[in-house]
Amino acid sequence: MSPTKPEIIIIPGAFCPLKYSVADLKAHGYSVHGVELETVGRRDAPPDEGKDVVLVPHAYGGVPACESAKGLAKSVRQKEGKGGYLFMTDLAKAAALNLSDLSPEEGLVWANKWTQHSAASFGQPLTYAAYKDIPASWVFIEQDKSILPDLANKMIGNMEAVMGGRKVERFPVGDVGHCINMSQPATFAKVVRKALGNTV
Repeated sequence: MSPTKPEIIIIPGAFCPLKYSVADLKAHGYSVHGVELETVGRRDAPPDEGKDVVLVPHAYGGVPACESAKGLAKSVRQKEGKGGYLFMTDLAKAAALNLSDLSPEEGLVWANKWTQHSAASFGQPLTYAAYKDIPASWVFIEQDKSILPDLANKMIGNMEAVMGGRKVERFPVGDVGHCINMSQPATFAKVVRKALGNTV
């Protein structure tokens, strides 16, 4: 690793807001940037007035135009009806699952800071497995109730199967929940620093 500190880019998981992840890393002298996922947050579409629509894409615009029109053909909409949003109806249960290291009351406070996330994004296949070309680490949450340890091990095994003999470096953490970056940001920063080769 270079003697200068690397830039850190945090890509938050699904509904977890980025802002809770950065302060502790910045306090240790890292330049931290974040990516706001396009799949996160509610973006209201124009009202559905039942009108016919004509798409007029230009050049590359044909690619997103095609992707954005999937499932919107008049015949499909007439057969299937309108669909759209995934609503989480029991926020307390979701908090208990993802913020299991907090009290139910505190978990609910944090869960109310979550944003909406596109359900469709979970069903899309991965088109580029970066870990084939770039070393990968895994913050292994031993008490994770969202991605159970057996599933995490299977996911890591699937990654390693295509990594040409390289291994995923694991950083086990106990007594935290799935959303470590929200519930335990100092612990999250410590694990990231350790993954970067720092003594912590």
